[in-house]
Amino acid sequence: MATLCKQQCAGLRAPAQAARKYAMPVLARASPVVARSLVQKHWSKATTASPVLPRIASRAPVKVSATASGGAAAAPAPAKQPFKWGANMKNLAICVGVGVALSLCPAPQGVTTKAWNLLAIFTGTIVGIITTPLPLGAVAVLGLGVSMLTKTLTFAEAFSAFANEIP
Repeated sequence: MATLCKQQCAGLRAPAQAARKYAMPVLARASPVVARSLVQKHWSKATTASPVLPRIASRAPVKVSATASGGAAAAPAPAKQPFKWGANMKNLAICVGVGVALSLCPAPQGVTTKAWNLLAIFTGTIVGIITTPLPLGAVAVLGLGVSMLTKTLTFAEAFSAFANEIP
């Protein structure tokens, strides 16, 4: 294997070209111990001139498995999660449950009913942002929608922050 690399690399001028073109495929098929010894033994003179070969020689051993044909066996790719449409219903139920439970509790003295309901909607929205039953933007829009549907806020009050320019 070493003689094959040396023969193929002899025609190239720069050791970095040799490493890129011929040594890398051969070293990928070799065991980590053999690859390290090949680099240290046969290219010891080239390591001072090449930025690629010293990095190969100094790497920690890598586990490489070979097939019967001599090529490196490809590791199976991890299974991708399939794309899922819709919301995570368990997390969505938690968000709605927290909001409804807080809104059904009696308001403390000195807090208006409108403010207490707005706190319940805000808390449910924050729980939704944390548990992510939907993406963040969708949870925020649902919070605004619920605040308008329950008549806690008017349309102008709900979207007033979007009307002001940033100074």
